Amino acid sequence: MADTGTVAELDRRFSRLDGWLPPQVVTLLVACGHLDAVRRHASRGDWHCTHALARLRAADGDADAAVALLTPFAATGWWRAVQALTDLLTECGRTGEAVAVLRPLADAGDRLALDRLATLLAGQGLVDEAVTLLRPHTGDWLLAKALVRLTDGRGRDDEVIAILRTLLDTEDRRAVDRWFTVSALATVLERRGRVDEAIAVLRDGAPGTVQQLTDVLGRHGRDAQLHDLTAGAGGWQAAERLAALRERQGRIDEAVAVLRPFADDHVGHARPALAALLERHGRADESIAVLRTMIGEPSLDHQEWLAAELGDLLLRLGRPGEAVAVFDEIAAHHGEMWFELLPHRAPLLVACGRTDEAIAEVRAHPEGDTVYGAELLAGLLADAGRLDEAVEALWPHRADDSHSGRCALAELLIRQGRVDLAIDVVTAPREPPAQPLDDLASGDV
Repeated sequence: MADTGTVAELDRRFSRLDGWLPPQVVTLLVACGHLDAVRRHASRGDWHCTHALARLRAADGDADAAVALLTPFAATGWWRAVQALTDLLTECGRTGEAVAVLRPLADAGDRLALDRLATLLAGQGLVDEAVTLLRPHTGDWLLAKALVRLTDGRGRDDEVIAILRTLLDTEDRRAVDRWFTVSALATVLERRGRVDEAIAVLRDGAPGTVQQLTDVLGRHGRDAQLHDLTAGAGGWQAAERLAALRERQGRIDEAVAVLRPFADDHVGHARPALAALLERHGRADESIAVLRTMIGEPSLDHQEWLAAELGDLLLRLGRPGEAVAVFDEIAAHHGEMWFELLPHRAPLLVACGRTDEAIAEVRAHPEGDTVYGAELLAGLLADAGRLDEAVEALWPHRADDSHSGRCALAELLIRQGRVDLAIDVVTAPREPPAQPLDDLASGDV
């Protein structure tokens, strides 16, 4: 195993993939049986390759070998490796070893390690030790949430309530920490049966608690208070949660009735929420009608979402031709078929048996010769079994600053068996190889 480097170095390599193979490329190499390449890069300190090999060893029942692979990375204190190692140890029934790995980081105040260690301790029945561990750190919202979660049903609610109330009395609380503390306190009060106190805390304690307040009122049948909440400030947030509650209770018509006025008034994302609710309960045509009211609105981002949503819904209903017509209608409202619509429109054309038309449309589009156009075109060609053409479409962009484009090209090359060339594409500096593709086609496996 090569030197793993410092935590900062590992973070840099993880974010930039400097010297490491992209995880999706590693996954494909493993799936296609190219383990020698994975082992070679693991020996050079590639985390993604090392992690993949560890998972394979664990799946084969060789936990010791898996642990040995992950330990050098975890020994640096890099959280991703620590998490992977402790997950593996826990899955293998070696929780004591996982605790030992976490303990130094937790003692140093690492919040993720504290959360994970407390969870493991509570899972072993050591709730007192978990509470002792978390108590000094509950000013951190993540660890306050952990305290609430891990003490549920353990007879510690009064103690937790006292801790959280003390936190709320601290004047220098940040707004985000105060919000989470209020939410956590209300959660414990409700489960302790002190519902009125929970409601009072949510009403008075912090902004942004409307959704949780709606849930509490709904669970306890406070319908009059719910009505007042949905009719007042923050009404849409309350209505959304109330509709979800009514849906869980099987009261679908009531859920629709809660959302409908907000959808009619175009409040927030009420129309998408209502459309999704209707679709979930077999009322697809009503859902489509709601979504169609959004066609032609000015935001292109929203129109792209709408086209994709309507297209997917109509495709699931077996109506791809109608879905294509929706895209045409949306494009007509804005004067053009802009490129961002094509990744959603092309699969619909394919579903209509119009693959060649989809390919031609991408080729002809003004942005079809960009790396994003090449990625879309290559995907259509590959799905049609035309791998050589797909590689040719992406090859000119192999040096572009597009992580997804390089990965897409590498994945195609791996499917062709050209493993070394695929690895060159994702690891080489952003300068194209001197040779043309044909010269690189031989002797690269």
